Amino acid sequence: MTTAVFAGMSLRLDGVSLSYTGAPVISGLTLDVRPGEILVLTGPSGCGKSTVLRAIAGLLAPEAGRVLADGEPVTTTSRDRAVVFQDNALLPWRTVRSNIELALKLRGE
Repeated sequence: MTTAVFAGMSLRLDGVSLSYTGAPVISGLTLDVRPGEILVLTGPSGCGKSTVLRAIAGLLAPEAGRVLADGEPVTTTSRDRAVVFQDNALLPWRTVRSNIELALKLRGE
């Protein structure tokens, strides 16, 4: 019997510049995340943490630079990358897991 082991994906942001509602937020960000490595983005409200996550998830295209997942350009959303938003997109009486399960159920998965 063969058992599949998922080790995670690599992420690379190469000179990424992003804006939110027309205002520049991130300029020239370069970072590498190896498979299995944990990355934490911290900073004050409005500094661009969620904007970077949107780019990694494929929800926001960079104005400059590249976002790569396992060496492939991130140009749209994928089942391999997801974001669980803090508010307005969740049902507050459900857990994070329950919100994700509901989304999968509604998609027929």
